[in-house]
Amino acid sequence: MNTTHDGVWPRANTVPPGARLLARVALAVASGLLFAFSLPPHDVEWLGWFAFVPLLVAVCLPGPRSEPRLYTVGLVIICGLSCGLVQAGWTAPKAGALQYALLPYVWIALVIGVVSALATAVRRRLPGGGLRWILTVACAGVAVEWLTTFSPLPVGIALCQYRALPVIQIAAVVGIWGVSWLLWLVNAALADALLRRRFDFGSVGPPLLIVGICLAYGVVRLQGGAGASASPVLKVAAIQDFSGADSGGLALLADNTDTPEKETLIREAAAKGARLIVGTEMAWGAAFRPGDTTDAVSELARETKSLLVVGFEQDGGKDAAGKNFNAAALVGSDGATLGVHHKMRLFLGERQTMRPGAVAHAFASPIGKVGLLICFDSCYTNAARQAVGEGARIIAMPNYDPPTPNAVLHNLHAALMPFRAVENRVAFIRADPNGRSLIIDPTGRIVAETPMYRSEALVAPVHLGDGNGTFFTRWGDWFAYVCVAATLLALTPKRQATGAARSAAPLS
Repeated sequence: MNTTHDGVWPRANTVPPGARLLARVALAVASGLLFAFSLPPHDVEWLGWFAFVPLLVAVCLPGPRSEPRLYTVGLVIICGLSCGLVQAGWTAPKAGALQYALLPYVWIALVIGVVSALATAVRRRLPGGGLRWILTVACAGVAVEWLTTFSPLPVGIALCQYRALPVIQIAAVVGIWGVSWLLWLVNAALADALLRRRFDFGSVGPPLLIVGICLAYGVVRLQGGAGASASPVLKVAAIQDFSGADSGGLALLADNTDTPEKETLIREAAAKGARLIVGTEMAWGAAFRPGDTTDAVSELARETKSLLVVGFEQDGGKDAAGKNFNAAALVGSDGATLGVHHKMRLFLGERQTMRPGAVAHAFASPIGKVGLLICFDSCYTNAARQAVGEGARIIAMPNYDPPTPNAVLHNLHAALMPFRAVENRVAFIRADPNGRSLIIDPTGRIVAETPMYRSEALVAPVHLGDGNGTFFTRWGDWFAYVCVAATLLALTPKRQATGAARSAAPLS
């Protein structure tokens, strides 16, 4: 026999090689397009539940044993490229902007490529597929996504569900990893059914039941189980101090010089009743002097009678080899500095010029404890957990995402914020100079947001968290660890007794 077999699919030698390759390429493109439209700004989140079915079918379809397996790499590249080009487009007026925009999709292609390779390998060991294969693919998906947290840019397919509030509530227990697991689970179940060319309830039923239970849990949490409605409400603000200075040709308002200064926007927010006002990353440069009550920022806090969060650059000290900290400070309404956070996770080349911080804290204030993060800190689970572990009821985050075609980085980063809020049952404020500034409540609901490339003082009331955190706050990425262990176990070759060993065994 010179062919492989899967379920009741016809033998591969009955299909011309060219037609087989063309079909697989079409399936890979379909996956890329489906996933692209499930992500922001399109936000057709239901597409994410079957976006990778075509790709899984393409890489796992049976073929001649002589057929090279490297086609999987090509299919994955096609899938990632299709997704990235829909999201970012073909060209960008700003030099380097397109490369930044496509970078996340290179990493996403890497993730789905490894998962696809693992799915194919396990399928060879389990030719009939079934529930074991489905569970292995789901666990492998989460395991590979978690491994990207050790890379320059963590990615995950769960971002397509950031507006699906009932779905993301499970993040309070299993983190963002649980949502990714559900997506991979359903995609694998549907792919398995197509590969076997029959709907086997024994294989597809359990995944659908798990999804149903998770959705029921999410609905209960949203209808009162989260307790958010009983928590205090605070009016807050995110200062989007857009100037157009670094947006190149990406912003329609790039040449508009009639934009309010950040001080004007802060006063506007205070006039609207905001008690906590969050500025953008590095907005004050080296001009702010924490602890100096005569500083202009301290005077502004006293004038507006508000708590201010300001981004600035702080001296890294004598042992820093000339590198300073990317910092954020919480300034009280009396002008006193209540706390300073140093950015822990430095983005790409930023590490060459800046010194990373060590830990995130929560700082006492008249409105309760406030946690501080900066931009890329939020792309990892530990920083928010540390702040909420110290009792933070709200997290203020000065932010700066590089302008990219179709606001790719802004949209993807903004989609991550509801997960951080739900994981720790904490309110979030994200302030970015170019757009997608957000105010998010502890259930992950986006209370208010700004468009791209517009100066604005975003003001809205938001429920605070209770400061107690969640199961995920206390136990972290435990579910990802389980998925890593399950994947390794599934890939471990089973030992079989050799003929010599069997013949040497004593007769009973």
